[in-house]
Amino acid sequence: MKVAIIGAGGFIGTALTRKILQNRDVRCVSLMDSADFPVPDDHRIETVWGSFADPRIRRKVVDGADKVILLAAILGGAAEANYDLSRQINVDATLDLFEYLRQTRPDTRLVFASTIAVYAEPLPAIVDDCTPFGPTMVYGAQKLMMEIALSNFQRCGWLDGVAIRPSGVMARDGADARLKTAFMSRVFMP
Repeated sequence: MKVAIIGAGGFIGTALTRKILQNRDVRCVSLMDSADFPVPDDHRIETVWGSFADPRIRRKVVDGADKVILLAAILGGAAEANYDLSRQINVDATLDLFEYLRQTRPDTRLVFASTIAVYAEPLPAIVDDCTPFGPTMVYGAQKLMMEIALSNFQRCGWLDGVAIRPSGVMARDGADARLKTAFMSRVFMP
Protein backbone atom coordinates (compact mmCIF):
# COMPACT_ATOMS: atom_id res chain seq x y z
CA MET A 1 0.00 0.00 0.00
CA LYS A 2 1.19 3.53 -0.82
CA VAL A 3 0.10 6.44 1.38
CA ALA A 4 0.56 10.07 0.30
CA ILE A 5 0.56 12.85 2.89
CA ILE A 6 0.22 16.38 1.52
CA GLY A 7 1.32 18.85 4.18
CA ALA A 8 3.47 16.19 5.85
CA GLY A 9 5.75 18.59 7.72
CA GLY A 10 3.18 19.88 10.18
CA PHE A 11 2.21 18.67 13.64
CA ILE A 12 -0.31 16.05 12.51
CA GLY A 13 1.66 15.06 9.40
CA THR A 14 4.78 14.32 11.43
CA ALA A 15 2.93 12.21 14.01
CA LEU A 16 0.87 10.48 11.34
CA THR A 17 3.97 9.54 9.35
CA ARG A 18 5.48 7.84 12.40
CA LYS A 19 2.25 5.91 12.97
CA ILE A 20 1.86 4.85 9.33
CA LEU A 21 5.44 3.57 9.21
CA GLN A 22 4.53 1.09 11.96
CA ASN A 23 2.22 -0.67 9.48
CA ARG A 24 4.19 -3.41 7.68
CA ASP A 25 1.65 -3.41 4.81
CA VAL A 26 2.79 0.08 3.82
CA ARG A 27 5.36 -0.21 1.03
CA CYS A 28 5.71 3.54 0.36
CA VAL A 29 4.92 6.80 2.13
CA SER A 30 5.06 9.82 -0.15
CA LEU A 31 5.59 12.96 1.96
CA MET A 32 4.94 16.36 0.40
CA ASP A 33 5.32 19.83 1.83
CA SER A 34 6.28 23.29 0.63
CA ALA A 35 8.57 23.86 3.62
CA ASP A 36 11.58 21.87 4.76
CA PHE A 37 10.85 19.31 7.48
CA PRO A 38 12.68 16.45 9.18
CA VAL A 39 12.23 13.23 7.20
CA PRO A 40 12.27 9.90 9.04
CA ASP A 41 15.06 7.52 8.10
CA ASP A 42 13.06 4.75 6.42
CA HIS A 43 13.59 3.19 2.99
CA ARG A 44 9.83 3.42 2.30
CA ILE A 45 9.83 7.23 2.42
CA GLU A 46 9.85 9.36 -0.71
CA THR A 47 9.80 13.12 -0.37
CA VAL A 48 8.41 15.77 -2.65
CA TRP A 49 8.93 19.46 -1.98
CA GLY A 50 6.69 22.08 -3.54
CA SER A 51 3.09 23.13 -3.74
CA PHE A 52 0.31 20.68 -4.49
CA ALA A 53 -1.20 23.54 -6.54
CA ASP A 54 1.42 22.60 -9.16
CA PRO A 55 -0.04 19.76 -11.28
CA ARG A 56 3.42 18.13 -11.68
CA ILE A 57 3.97 18.07 -7.92
CA ARG A 58 0.42 16.82 -7.32
CA ARG A 59 0.92 13.95 -9.79
CA LYS A 60 4.31 13.05 -8.35
CA VAL A 61 2.99 12.73 -4.80
CA VAL A 62 -0.36 10.99 -5.39
CA ASP A 63 0.20 8.76 -8.42
CA GLY A 64 -0.05 5.15 -7.33
CA ALA A 65 -1.35 6.08 -3.88
CA ASP A 66 -4.02 3.94 -2.28
CA LYS A 67 -4.64 6.57 0.39
CA VAL A 68 -4.16 10.34 0.21
CA ILE A 69 -4.22 12.52 3.31
CA LEU A 70 -4.60 16.25 2.63
CA LEU A 71 -3.33 18.32 5.55
CA ALA A 72 -1.88 21.29 3.63
CA ALA A 73 -3.66 24.62 3.97
CA ILE A 74 -3.23 28.33 4.49
CA LEU A 75 -4.52 28.57 8.04
CA GLY A 76 -6.56 31.03 10.12
CA GLY A 77 -5.12 34.53 10.32
CA ALA A 78 -2.79 33.89 7.38
CA ALA A 79 -5.86 33.15 5.23
CA GLU A 80 -7.48 36.36 6.44
CA ALA A 81 -4.34 38.35 5.64
CA ASN A 82 -3.83 36.89 2.16
CA TYR A 83 -7.13 35.89 0.55
CA ASP A 84 -5.58 35.28 -2.88
CA LEU A 85 -3.05 32.77 -1.54
CA SER A 86 -5.59 31.07 0.71
CA ARG A 87 -8.04 30.75 -2.18
CA GLN A 88 -5.27 29.29 -4.38
CA ILE A 89 -4.42 26.57 -1.83
CA ASN A 90 -7.55 26.04 0.26
CA VAL A 91 -10.02 26.11 -2.64
CA ASP A 92 -8.44 25.90 -6.10
CA ALA A 93 -5.60 23.42 -5.40
CA THR A 94 -7.83 21.35 -3.13
CA LEU A 95 -10.58 21.12 -5.73
CA ASP A 96 -7.96 20.36 -8.40
CA LEU A 97 -6.74 17.45 -6.23
CA PHE A 98 -10.32 16.16 -5.88
CA GLU A 99 -10.76 16.37 -9.66
CA TYR A 100 -7.42 14.72 -10.38
CA LEU A 101 -8.26 11.78 -8.14
CA ARG A 102 -11.77 11.56 -9.62
CA GLN A 103 -10.32 11.35 -13.12
CA THR A 104 -7.37 9.07 -12.42
CA ARG A 105 -7.95 7.08 -9.21
CA PRO A 106 -11.55 7.36 -7.94
CA ASP A 107 -11.02 4.32 -5.68
CA THR A 108 -8.25 6.09 -3.73
CA ARG A 109 -9.27 6.87 -0.15
CA LEU A 110 -8.95 10.63 0.51
CA VAL A 111 -8.86 12.05 4.02
CA PHE A 112 -9.39 15.82 3.96
CA ALA A 113 -8.40 17.89 6.99
CA SER A 114 -11.05 20.54 7.45
CA THR A 115 -11.41 22.53 10.68
CA ILE A 116 -13.71 23.28 13.58
CA ALA A 117 -13.73 26.83 12.17
CA VAL A 118 -16.62 25.70 9.92
CA TYR A 119 -18.95 26.06 12.92
CA ALA A 120 -20.82 29.12 14.12
CA GLU A 121 -19.73 30.97 17.23
CA PRO A 122 -20.08 30.54 20.10
CA LEU A 123 -19.31 26.85 20.06
CA PRO A 124 -21.49 24.78 22.36
CA ALA A 125 -19.92 22.68 25.12
CA ILE A 126 -20.38 19.58 22.94
CA VAL A 127 -19.84 19.78 19.17
CA ASP A 128 -21.75 17.11 17.25
CA ASP A 129 -23.51 16.56 13.91
CA CYS A 130 -26.25 19.01 14.92
CA THR A 131 -23.86 21.91 15.57
CA PRO A 132 -24.72 24.64 13.05
CA PHE A 133 -22.26 25.80 10.44
CA GLY A 134 -21.47 29.50 10.25
CA PRO A 135 -17.79 30.20 9.67
CA THR A 136 -16.67 33.64 10.77
CA MET A 137 -13.31 33.55 8.97
CA VAL A 138 -12.21 33.10 5.36
CA TYR A 139 -10.37 29.92 6.39
CA GLY A 140 -13.48 28.28 7.86
CA ALA A 141 -15.61 29.28 4.87
CA GLN A 142 -13.06 27.86 2.42
CA LYS A 143 -12.82 24.59 4.33
CA LEU A 144 -16.61 24.28 4.47
CA MET A 145 -16.81 24.83 0.70
CA MET A 146 -14.39 21.97 0.18
CA GLU A 147 -16.30 19.73 2.61
CA ILE A 148 -19.43 20.31 0.54
CA ALA A 149 -17.55 19.56 -2.70
CA LEU A 150 -16.07 16.39 -1.20
CA SER A 151 -19.47 15.30 0.05
CA ASN A 152 -20.89 15.78 -3.44
CA PHE A 153 -18.02 13.82 -5.04
CA GLN A 154 -18.66 11.05 -2.51
CA ARG A 155 -22.42 11.06 -3.18
CA CYS A 156 -21.84 10.84 -6.94
CA GLY A 157 -19.42 7.94 -6.51
CA TRP A 158 -16.55 9.97 -7.99
CA LEU A 159 -14.28 9.76 -4.96
CA ASP A 160 -13.95 7.80 -1.73
CA GLY A 161 -13.44 10.68 0.68
CA VAL A 162 -13.98 11.76 4.24
CA ALA A 163 -13.47 15.10 6.01
CA ILE A 164 -12.17 15.45 9.55
CA ARG A 165 -12.34 18.64 11.64
CA PRO A 166 -9.33 18.98 13.94
CA SER A 167 -8.83 22.03 16.10
CA GLY A 168 -6.02 24.54 15.61
CA VAL A 169 -3.53 22.54 17.68
CA MET A 170 -2.21 21.01 14.48
CA ALA A 171 -0.05 23.87 13.19
CA ARG A 172 3.68 23.35 12.82
CA ASP A 173 6.07 24.94 15.27
CA GLY A 174 7.06 28.41 14.09
CA ALA A 175 3.76 28.90 12.26
CA ASP A 176 2.32 32.32 11.56
CA ALA A 177 1.70 34.05 14.90
CA ARG A 178 -1.74 35.13 13.72
CA LEU A 179 -2.84 31.57 14.46
CA LYS A 180 -4.22 31.94 17.95
CA THR A 181 -4.01 28.21 18.75
CA ALA A 182 -1.00 27.25 16.66
CA PHE A 183 1.44 27.01 19.50
CA MET A 184 -0.64 24.45 21.40
CA SER A 185 1.23 21.93 19.24
CA ARG A 186 4.30 22.56 21.41
CA VAL A 187 2.47 21.02 24.37
CA PHE A 188 2.04 17.75 22.51
CA MET A 189 5.28 17.48 20.56
CA PRO A 190 7.58 14.63 21.68
